[in-house]
Amino acid sequence: MSMSGGSKSLESALIRIQTLEEKVSYLESVILNMSQGQGQPYDIDQIQENIVITDSHLSQILNTNMEDQIISMIVEINKKTPFMKMAKELYMYKNKWVRMDDSDLKLLFETIEYKILTFHSKCPRDPETHFDNNKIIYGLNLMGRFKKIKNKLIDNI
Repeated sequence: MSMSGGSKSLESALIRIQTLEEKVSYLESVILNMSQGQGQPYDIDQIQENIVITDSHLSQILNTNMEDQIISMIVEINKKTPFMKMAKELYMYKNKWVRMDDSDLKLLFETIEYKILTFHSKCPRDPETHFDNNKIIYGLNLMGRFKKIKNKLIDNI
């Protein structure tokens, strides 16, 4: 009796393993299709390249601040195409989850900041408004506030 009970248990375990392997294979194909087939950015390099700054972003920055808007942009992009897992500090790179160090995150922040600054420089404003806006636009201070900005991002993702 113990032999038949043992073989049924082994058979049940093998069936369970096969089912799990099929599920993992399916999920891997879904992720691959998301990152390649739909043309949506999934890789962190694609995300950085495809970020577009609009008048709406600029007005939100002027109503809040650079820090909050950059975090908001990253969170929104991550909701649409999850490329970061901040709880474990991972990001998608070439279809693999890679451990993120601070320099990777700084590069993402700096890329968005650069695009915002470039967009802002092309928007004509009257001199007084432009001067006031510059205080907000150039006030990120990423080097001094990086840990606080990173923690805010982690809390929001």
